[in-house]
Amino acid sequence: MRDGTKLESSSRLLALIQTPFDDILPTVEDPSAQFYLDTMRIYLALSSGTISYEKALDAVELLKKNPEFARSPTNPTRIPINKYFTNRVIDNLRTLRKFNLVTKDSIKSACSFAFLVQDNPINQVDFSTLSVLVDQPRSSFAQIAKATNLSPRTVSRSIKRLTERHTTRYRALLDYSAWGVNTIIVFFTPREEIDWQFVEDELTAYPLLKTMLKTSVTELGYISVNIPGNKDNVNAFLDSINVLSKSIFDYVSIHRQIASSVERNISLYKKNNWMFPEEVKLLFEDSELPVPDIPRRTLYWRGFQSGFTKADFIIASVAKLNARASPADVAEALKRRNLDVDSKRVAATLRKLIDRDIMMPYVGFALGLTSDFCFEIVCNSDWTNRIQSILPLFPHVTSFVSPRGVILWPSVPGAHQVEYYQMLRSLEEHSGVSSVQSIMTIAQKGSRSILDLAETWKYTKIGFTVPTESIDLTSYLSDI
Repeated sequence: MRDGTKLESSSRLLALIQTPFDDILPTVEDPSAQFYLDTMRIYLALSSGTISYEKALDAVELLKKNPEFARSPTNPTRIPINKYFTNRVIDNLRTLRKFNLVTKDSIKSACSFAFLVQDNPINQVDFSTLSVLVDQPRSSFAQIAKATNLSPRTVSRSIKRLTERHTTRYRALLDYSAWGVNTIIVFFTPREEIDWQFVEDELTAYPLLKTMLKTSVTELGYISVNIPGNKDNVNAFLDSINVLSKSIFDYVSIHRQIASSVERNISLYKKNNWMFPEEVKLLFEDSELPVPDIPRRTLYWRGFQSGFTKADFIIASVAKLNARASPADVAEALKRRNLDVDSKRVAATLRKLIDRDIMMPYVGFALGLTSDFCFEIVCNSDWTNRIQSILPLFPHVTSFVSPRGVILWPSVPGAHQVEYYQMLRSLEEHSGVSSVQSIMTIAQKGSRSILDLAETWKYTKIGFTVPTESIDLTSYLSDI
């Protein structure tokens, strides 16, 4: 009777978790069937942002009270949060509803097949190739062949497989400040009486807005903007944020970019599984422990650099989307943007950008990693340095560094999501770390390319600029 009471209590609590898809969740009386429905319910709530990560963890503890957990231990917080799994859960639930399938076996199958990971195990040849590319993304077939004792033809086929089977992409970080462009990220929550939707609708009209992201769990969101021009233009934007913080925003946290990085630690990948870096946890827990001296892949923003042109900016912005593209391929892509330059000019520009540390190529890959994480860490310079020094031990992480702290977008395996989340949140316990804000499920509201933004900017001898009066953000929120 006691176990029955526990099941009834757990079911009632789990039923309080609402999702946008509650209308397709069937109603059952069998507690064993309910276990699999609740597993999918928790995942949908987490992936759609209707519950916080902490509440999802509490819900899993309730889930564990169901005897079915012992037969089929399933933890939805350890499943990668992405559209692939979300869509499969939704499709399977709709199938159950369409054919009125409410038995334990049918619901269990729907749950199991929704979360079935169809990994493409990486073979040793491809892993060897990827290991070289992680360190030197623009290595030629011949250079990779020499480093791996493979033939250039084998390397060519391997790179093709990495692209097709393992979502390997070749990108580059760019220091846009070299052309007089300042990147700023603003985290904020509207005041209680202000509806987020109104703020969102107005901000989308701001011509310097690049990206807007928000979590559905709380009112916390952020925008990234590109402000072309000198300090006056930056100050005009900051002044407008200051005004809005008195009338529109409740919480405001401004990060002006001074560096960025993309770190990968492929040595954690062993036998087609990611190991959890216990060393990272220790280094975060004990601030007295010395950090290993590991090379960092950091691109520092140094401000306007003479010797670059608007054409160089366009070449760089196109080339960063495929850092392994040949100069001829880049030149062909540029023609579609009405810039007629030959491959020699492209090659010369790319060499100059890399040699002067304006462009830093990197490799992005999946291999079972998910990237629905964002952490804003407000901290002093010592902790900013420490965090940046530890990042090379992560599987895959992108950072945005500002005088205010660090913003991280770590890509981690689903099996370790909880550990990474708790590890990063625990930084807040240290003296020198003011706060750690987390966004677990990100609803992106659109992102404009910097090339699209720059089409209306004027290019001068000190880089891009726009009239200072056009930067004022308050005019776009004046109707709220």
